[in-house]
Amino acid sequence: IEGNSRIENESFEDVGFFKIGDWLETDALSRAKIRVGSIGEVEVDSDSRIKLIETKPDEYRLALDKGKIHATIWAPPRLFFVETPSATAVDLGCMYTLEVDEKGWRYLYVISGWVALENNGQESIIPTGAMCETHKASGTGTPYFKNSDEKFINTLKLFDLGERDIAIINTLLSSAEKDDLLSLWHIIPKVDEKSREAIFLTMKEFIEMPDGVTKEQIIKADKKSMDELWEVLGFGS
Repeated sequence: IEGNSRIENESFEDVGFFKIGDWLETDALSRAKIRVGSIGEVEVDSDSRIKLIETKPDEYRLALDKGKIHATIWAPPRLFFVETPSATAVDLGCMYTLEVDEKGWRYLYVISGWVALENNGQESIIPTGAMCETHKASGTGTPYFKNSDEKFINTLKLFDLGERDIAIINTLLSSAEKDDLLSLWHIIPKVDEKSREAIFLTMKEFIEMPDGVTKEQIIKADKKSMDELWEVLGFGS
């Protein structure tokens, strides 16, 4: 787009395309755009480094080492992947921004559609208007909406860093609004049974529980009940 981007230390303009295993790097004055087959494009911001891992009809995969990208994908879900040291962003048909900073934090913000963040068997679903922060030391974070109450967001960050006692849970529940059910749904499997019960009772204040979804099932984090609850929340997938 501008400046002097480089692929494997050669000028982007001279090379013009990726090979598997190549690194694309931008400096402070350059930006680049990658066409992802026929399914979308990725704009690479300045001071970024990104690698091509795979490109085939059913899998396009990049790895973001540092910097920021803006991805626009119009293909069916689960064709486009971006790896980071702490999690993999899985496209579910969307537009999003992904950033990796020098301190090891990864920030994902979804502009439209949905993105899944996956790491070691854990998955977070981030819908339009929501974001998620991850770190390789603490793993995949809990998604939240950018317009959530500051107290709720700050408490959620403490939760993701490992502070999960009942005081933290109570602060989350007392400051939660309806949109924050996105975050509460994601933390149910991560807390003890007493906290799950408290989350269930708080959620009941905002929504009508689906037929057959009981407090006992949520306390067990029953997968079928959790899936039905997700559908009622209306955030999509």
